[in-house]
Amino acid sequence: MELQPFSPEEKLLTTITNTGTSGSNAHYTETGRAWMEFSNPGVVNNDGGSQGWWTLEDSIVVTPDNGFVITRVSFVVGGETFTLTEAPFKLYFDQDVYDGYTPHLYSGPDGSGTDFGRFGPRFFSVYGYFPLSEEVTILSEGVYRCPYGTQLPILATANENYHIDSWSNGVEVIDRIADSHLFAITKDSAITVNFVMGQFEVTATASPSVGGTYHHFDTCTLTATPATGYHFVNWTKSGEEVSTSSTFKFMVKEAGDYTANFAIDQYTACTSVKDTDNNVYPAVMIGNKCWMAANLRVTRYADGRAITNVYGYESTSYPNVDENVDIYGRLYDWYDATDASRPTKSSHIRGICPKGWSLPTEEDFAALSSEDLHALRSTSYWVKNNGSNSSGFNMKPAGMYNFVKTRYESLCCSTYFWSVSSASETDAHCCMSSYYCDTFIHLILDKKHGFSVRCVKD
Repeated sequence: MELQPFSPEEKLLTTITNTGTSGSNAHYTETGRAWMEFSNPGVVNNDGGSQGWWTLEDSIVVTPDNGFVITRVSFVVGGETFTLTEAPFKLYFDQDVYDGYTPHLYSGPDGSGTDFGRFGPRFFSVYGYFPLSEEVTILSEGVYRCPYGTQLPILATANENYHIDSWSNGVEVIDRIADSHLFAITKDSAITVNFVMGQFEVTATASPSVGGTYHHFDTCTLTATPATGYHFVNWTKSGEEVSTSSTFKFMVKEAGDYTANFAIDQYTACTSVKDTDNNVYPAVMIGNKCWMAANLRVTRYADGRAITNVYGYESTSYPNVDENVDIYGRLYDWYDATDASRPTKSSHIRGICPKGWSLPTEEDFAALSSEDLHALRSTSYWVKNNGSNSSGFNMKPAGMYNFVKTRYESLCCSTYFWSVSSASETDAHCCMSSYYCDTFIHLILDKKHGFSVRCVKD
């Protein structure tokens, strides 16, 4: 989902949809920035009501919302697309000339101009732009400077299965479901659009559709079909599961009521996350997990406590400490990575991860290991065999801190990630990748070593 000021380039302003049938039963709905006016509101209106018949006096005109400019209007009649390119964007209809009571659409009054054929376009596509003032300047992504009183239209784009609920300028909430809103800028403003998830209807079909009467030992087949956004779970009889297949075939031995059960699909919103030190980390979906796309470099837990054994390449071998931390993140021993001093009853162990994120398990790394390693590696920093990073995971050779030798090792050659999975009182599972190996290596090493940390979304 995103917000952006409406640019001066031509784009689709709105689609005005016919939700009824053709002819005199046409019902049109609009979504802002342009609307349809009718010369005979008793025939059809913006509320979807209709009555009476079309006559030579009836017309329809598409007009822009305040400040917008319409450049063209396209519509489809009889499978053919027509486009109006000059204002006024006005159409006329006459129901007495052709096809009995079904009107035809014309470009001119009294049946003159182009005959577009039998009336009843399914929708009108309205294109145009908003002529922004030359005094509107972009300060940074999503931040604009406007003179007092500027009429600034903001365009919102909703993700699939979501729609707009309302807009806000920080002072008032505007109940408007249109995908843009025109704001009068009179002070510093934070524009917010609120999205809500679409509601879906669950449907199920059975064959035969209303059950039926069967003889003993007949075969009955029931079929369940989920609606969009849902998935089939199982068939139950008297609360007991009898099948996990959406098509359920069984031999009839007794009368019974069967229920198809469905569940709503769950999706992970994989977006960037900020830690306690205000470092921002990108995120990426790998398989069915949302992973951080950079190594942690935080120095405090979420409650503000300092992390004790955090390593930042303080070594004469790697003198560019700040630069290395920016590129590779920091290194942590397992105890501090998991915050092992604090007991938890959760199945997710947050440790040093931000709220809503947790340390990956050995199973998480096993799934990651099934991915193409070349696609996971960064495009630079490896001494050899840089990757393509086509996955977005951006794995860099951060090396390790060897607590036995009390030194940093393998920068630009290898990387090590801690798993939350403990192997013994002193050792834990970890995952290693090196420039000379085309697969992940799963190891069990001492918990006091300093390794990189990536988090996964709960």
